[in-house]
Amino acid sequence: MTLRPKILLRVYLLTLLIIVVMSVTYYYLFTRDVRERSHQNVRRTFDVVFDDLSARVEAVRSKIDLFVQTSLSRPKINSDDKTADLYLKRAAQFMVQGVPDDWDGIETLDHK
Repeated sequence: MTLRPKILLRVYLLTLLIIVVMSVTYYYLFTRDVRERSHQNVRRTFDVVFDDLSARVEAVRSKIDLFVQTSLSRPKINSDDKTADLYLKRAAQFMVQGVPDDWDGIETLDHK
């Protein structure tokens, strides 16, 4: 083999090597960029979803607290409703004294 074909062969091999290295580098940089953008998009999506979820949970908790404070602590009953008055008195009695051990959940009315 003469000198000229050896030089041409080396030039071709060097060119091929440069092309392969550039291709690998481009592929690596391109896929890294795509991965970073995908990661950022997924992270943003999770942030939006979980921020919204936490805001909803907090809203539900505050509504439950408001309901408990307003509706259960001060029930709105008709002052002429003797049945409701009886239930409230018994509930208050059970809260203070506790429920008897032998109580089966049935109360006998002795007056009308």
